Amino acid sequence: MSICSTAAPHDSPVALKPLGVRVSTFANLLGIGLTKAWGLCRDKKVETFEIDGCTIVFYPSIERLVEEQRQQKNNQPQALRAGLREATEASLASRARRQRRTRPVAAQTRGA
Repeated sequence: MSICSTAAPHDSPVALKPLGVRVSTFANLLGIGLTKAWGLCRDKKVETFEIDGCTIVFYPSIERLVEEQRQQKNNQPQALRAGLREATEASLASRARRQRRTRPVAAQTRGA
């Protein structure tokens, strides 16, 4: 059963969101792998329940997870950039040290 089949009919003016989706559909919606999706369920990052052995993820909890991730991203760009700048400077300094240590190979001549 797809997400569309759980929503309102196509001729309906109002499209309904599903109440819940299977873990595989949840993974596809977010573009993540099944292992990551199951990990999010295990870590209680999304709300789940079971029906006849099928784990269902509440759709509102998926939206909440996405919104939390979006807000975290918007709140931390400066810190990430600072860390990137420091890492780049350290990498360049390391490269410069390696280049200074490297000695040019002297031309070897054979004795007659």
